[in-house]
Amino acid sequence: MSEAYNSKSKSAKPESAIDDAEKSTSFWFDAGNIILEVEGTRYRLHHNVLSYHSGFFRDLLVVAHPEKIDAIGEADSNILRLQDRSNDWDLLLEIIYNPFQ
Repeated sequence: MSEAYNSKSKSAKPESAIDDAEKSTSFWFDAGNIILEVEGTRYRLHHNVLSYHSGFFRDLLVVAHPEKIDAIGEADSNILRLQDRSNDWDLLLEIIYNPFQ
């Protein structure tokens, strides 16, 4: 998983589809500090949790731009768009955030 596209990159979806994205009902945390968008679903997550479980996010968020960690995903104009399936992310996040349920 995952090819990342920042908010300024071209997406496979038309701009109107991007604007119609919905918040995840299970994985939208008020204290989250990164917003991911996958197939029209937005997830507001914790960068430290993602970095702990994923070398991809560790490299992206910690090594590449440590001074920008708090800015990624804080606004709708700074969303990390991924070319994955939202169902896959729902399952992955369920394992990460609720491993014993």
